[in-house]
Amino acid sequence: MKAFVEAHPDAFLRGIVAHFDCAIPSVWAALKQIKVTLKKTTSFKEQNPEKVAEFLDILNSLKDLPIVSIDETGIDRYLYRPYARASRGEKVYEKISGRRFERTSIVAGQVDGKFIAPMIYKGSMTSDFFVEWFKTQLLLALKTPHVIVMDNASFHPKNILDELCIQDRHFFLPLPPHSPDLNPIEQV
Repeated sequence: MKAFVEAHPDAFLRGIVAHFDCAIPSVWAALKQIKVTLKKTTSFKEQNPEKVAEFLDILNSLKDLPIVSIDETGIDRYLYRPYARASRGEKVYEKISGRRFERTSIVAGQVDGKFIAPMIYKGSMTSDFFVEWFKTQLLLALKTPHVIVMDNASFHPKNILDELCIQDRHFFLPLPPHSPDLNPIEQV
């Protein structure tokens, strides 16, 4: 089994079961016995290794400063279950609304695993809203110089954010494109 898993590390459980022609509990027990666990680290194939190396070099040169990583996310109020179960050959129907529903979003920073300047708001993020939060919430929460890391979202006006960071003695360091794996807050 170990050789099969090494040759097919992303095989679905049903694929392992089919290959060995046995039951799921047997596969679970065998995987546990040989100390194989479920894990996977992903990155984007569009990621530029040179830009990642440059980012990491700059970050390493600033290792004496604490890092604050920033991210935003949101959910729509209207949720529905996209799947249902039925006997083979039967369909399940559901009527859902085509209207747009209110979105609840959050923006926050993270330093050493602790959230700072969290803000919950209605709607989607805009450049003006982000700059206002950055000035009135995030920067006020940072009492000493920090490295400020964030993604390349279209509503992050880099020139304005860089200027605000310089004024408050922080270092603005945008992530390389397609590199959320380098932003600790993305792993939350």
